[in-house]
Amino acid sequence: MVTDKEAIVKAIEAKEARLAQLDEERRALTTRLQQLYAELQALDNPLSPTGATADLSFSEKILLFRSLFHGREDVFP
Repeated sequence: MVTDKEAIVKAIEAKEARLAQLDEERRALTTRLQQLYAELQALDNPLSPTGATADLSFSEKILLFRSLFHGREDVFP
């Protein structure tokens, strides 16, 4: 017979497994998004990397900066 403790442990394991899946999916999506930004930047101005950012909006510049200088996601301050 399954006890309440066993049911809780199984539920915790299931949620931890789902979080691990979501973390992996997020990493994959972030990598792909960075690739797409790089492709877009190369198409906009392939000869001048500094000129390519001149046409970016403030939000796009922030996204570009954060994609280039992101910290580790597996540790917390």
